[in-house]
Amino acid sequence: MQNASRIELYPISQQVHIDGELSANSKQALAYRVLAYQPRHYIYCEDVWVDLVTVSETTTFLPLHIATL
Repeated sequence: MQNASRIELYPISQQVHIDGELSANSKQALAYRVLAYQPRHYIYCEDVWVDLVTVSETTTFLPLHIATL
């Protein structure tokens, strides 16, 4: 498949639970997949209950940069 896209970006509905408690609920989240990498789910800030999460040192790496979604 010479013309197959290396990048997949598609909408998803996503819920995130931390210690059994719902901390994010989005019907406008995005799943982003590059080649054989595991998909990354991006949830808009307004869909996250920020009082239930804390800042951490965790980072993610985006293998390719997309200028415009």
